[in-house]
Amino acid sequence: MQSRKASSQNQTLIIAAVVLVVVIAGLIYFSSSQKPATTTTPKASPRPKAKSSPRPAPKTSPKFIPVPVPEASPKTKAKADPKPAPKAKPKPGARPSAKTSGKSDLPDNKVPVVASIGYSTSADLGEAVSFSAAGSIDPDGEIVKYLWHFGDGTTALGKNVKHTYSVPGSYVIYVDAEDDEGGKANTIAAPVFIKINRPQVTELSLDLPPVAIIGASASVVKVGEEVEVSGGASYHYRLRRGAIQSYSSNVKSWSFDFGDGSVSSGKTATHTYDEPGSYSVVLTVTNKLNAKEDSVARTIIVTEEPVSYQGIVKNPDTLIMAMGAPSHLEPMRLSEGNVGRWIDLALFDTLMAFLPGGTEPSLEGGLAKDLDVSADGLTYTFTLRDGIKFWDGSALTAHDVVYTYRRSMGKGMSWGALLVEPLLGIEYGEPITTEALEDHIYATDDKTVVFKLSRTYGPFLFTVAYPGRGIIQKAAAIEAGSWYLGDTRDWSIELDPAFEDVEGVIAGKGVIGSGPFMVEEWSKGERIQLTRFDDYWQGPAPEETILSLTISEWSTKYLMFREGDIDVMSPASPVQAEQVIALPATSQTYVTPIRQEGFIEVCYFGHDFDETKAPSDNQVPGDFFSADVHMRKAFSYSLPYETYVNEVYLGWAEPAKGVLNTGWPGYYENFPYTYDPVKAEEEFKLAYGGKYWDEGFQITYAYQAWAADTGGVLGELLAQSIADINPKFKVIPTVTTWGDLVGGGTPFGTMVAENGPDAYYIQNVYSGTQGYAGRFGYRSSEVDDLLAEATATSDAAAQEALYIDAQKILEDDIPGMLTVYTPAFFAAHDYVSGFQYSIAWITDPGWVYTLEKTP
Repeated sequence: MQSRKASSQNQTLIIAAVVLVVVIAGLIYFSSSQKPATTTTPKASPRPKAKSSPRPAPKTSPKFIPVPVPEASPKTKAKADPKPAPKAKPKPGARPSAKTSGKSDLPDNKVPVVASIGYSTSADLGEAVSFSAAGSIDPDGEIVKYLWHFGDGTTALGKNVKHTYSVPGSYVIYVDAEDDEGGKANTIAAPVFIKINRPQVTELSLDLPPVAIIGASASVVKVGEEVEVSGGASYHYRLRRGAIQSYSSNVKSWSFDFGDGSVSSGKTATHTYDEPGSYSVVLTVTNKLNAKEDSVARTIIVTEEPVSYQGIVKNPDTLIMAMGAPSHLEPMRLSEGNVGRWIDLALFDTLMAFLPGGTEPSLEGGLAKDLDVSADGLTYTFTLRDGIKFWDGSALTAHDVVYTYRRSMGKGMSWGALLVEPLLGIEYGEPITTEALEDHIYATDDKTVVFKLSRTYGPFLFTVAYPGRGIIQKAAAIEAGSWYLGDTRDWSIELDPAFEDVEGVIAGKGVIGSGPFMVEEWSKGERIQLTRFDDYWQGPAPEETILSLTISEWSTKYLMFREGDIDVMSPASPVQAEQVIALPATSQTYVTPIRQEGFIEVCYFGHDFDETKAPSDNQVPGDFFSADVHMRKAFSYSLPYETYVNEVYLGWAEPAKGVLNTGWPGYYENFPYTYDPVKAEEEFKLAYGGKYWDEGFQITYAYQAWAADTGGVLGELLAQSIADINPKFKVIPTVTTWGDLVGGGTPFGTMVAENGPDAYYIQNVYSGTQGYAGRFGYRSSEVDDLLAEATATSDAAAQEALYIDAQKILEDDIPGMLTVYTPAFFAAHDYVSGFQYSIAWITDPGWVYTLEKTP
């Protein structure tokens, strides 16, 4: 293990200071009076245009008392005519909450908080794509101007816009917003990414033009920073053994237009930009056979250095986050929660990766430099990059990759089991043999890894790039007692003791990765401290030390953030986010909203739940929902969705009408229900021949404690709405644990499920064998068969049709009520930069490798 720095006296003082602040904050909280709450009514209230103090938390019944938030700094004075001189404009490309420049005093105007969304992740040439900044707000005024940059050199004004592209490629879209005092902000930290597809080729021919493919070392760079572009993956075709194959050597020339008047020729080129802005880099290639051309574009955003921070920065050598600390370091299980994913991305690398904002697996940023896929789609051969090291300085080899993947199969762990059947040809739950592992996952040398699938599996590359598939060192894991090939121990347990051993991990045993950070200190569930791996193959991270704390109490977290004892955090709800947004401009903090976090909120109906495991207040039978679809329809018409979006999510969330976000491949509105008490009454009377309409019922609704501000309030809204329809109906919201929620005894309850940018995520939401619906007892062999068939084809059109067919069945079955695509929020002080996000990462702090604290 590379020598690690011992905890210095300064680090000890940091932790002591943090503990002291927590104690003080706790005393403040304890001494503060709690006002009794009232019941929320299902009536939408519009978002006020201006706010000078934090928005109050949504009202709940007295049973759920919201935590009081310590009073913020003195409110900003109301604006009056004549208006003061406009705040100096931040430099182009500055963070959304960039501060006043050219002044020695602190800012007095809060810049807008801008949220943008694109309603497609891909589109065809000439197809109109819609973009919206409707979720944006100005904390102390109003936004008067929106300017969109579409990434192809064109712009447009307006809150909601449409655009068409004329060149295929990958584009980065962001929007500038300006408020009524001249304050500006943008969405460069969380832009929209879209891929424009070239016309589909139905039959290969040597007379076709070549296919231009462009790669870039970064999508966002600073003025004067070098960016490298490559066209080496471009190809034409050749005739070989009677078949037409792609062939890169038949490309004759490459030409790059950098969008600023500069051009370059050759397979690769480097360029620096002198001015900030959005540039479209266009690659044009020509083939040898017929001199035909093809072009492809890629956006490069160029920013200036952010305006310098004005004030004292505490703990300048350590980035302190309130992002939680894991209880274990098992990669496959770390990826099942936001706390774990940021650790996964910090400690481990995957064969392929998702670039910031990207929704498709890419070799850029991955351990593999080349990939070859056989014509039948069954054999995937990866070639590793040179010079990749583990933390102990040893080389990462193909044998470590093979071990990592075999281990995930052999232990039958978590969602790692999703690959067992398509890769090994073994049904889930059946014994996994050594022969199967050796035949389907193997290395031909130190640099080459081969996966031989038993059937075609469309999402294979997506799973390869997903967090949780990070590569671990074989030798260290086996030496610490982990799984090995031929191991006969019972590995039905999902956690590996070697990956829970705090002392061992800190000492460099068991868990060794190749990621940008290593574990220096760790207290399970309380804090984790990471130290930089200086030999990281993509270069050392800007921060040397990252300390992440678990702070469950919001009032404590809020105080620590306001006072600068925490640099970065993620408000758990829109209510909390708006309390941070409402801090005065002098706080020099900012919030970056993520409109599409990668989760969908679902209120699942329990199908044949175990009544003996149900909460004690429940009085309905286990087949209450499963035996009559009219009961599921009645509840689906009873939820005041609009009120929920507006009053609980404060307009930040997108209403969910389908499993996948609008515009994604496979999107279908399989949940057409709206709040309609008249139809709800009709369905209640139809259910069980009107039995429960006449007799009434009492049922428990479950949610987890962390979701009190969202799922908890949903239960209150639904309880009141259903009681208004029939006073004999009683819904009792109940706090539960994750294990009990999905343990088979829940009558119905709300949870969030991943709905990433690949349609196979429908399985995660609705599959009876591999999805959350199955944990609530829903089973449909027809749906499962369609989903399995969809993953077995590489034909995108056929795949999408199968997913839609499955969703049509779900539309009638109603396993649960879809509510919203959940948003996320990144909050930081202005001296923190580098936040990047991908919906495929699903981690609130993004990739901590890029974060930088600049005193």
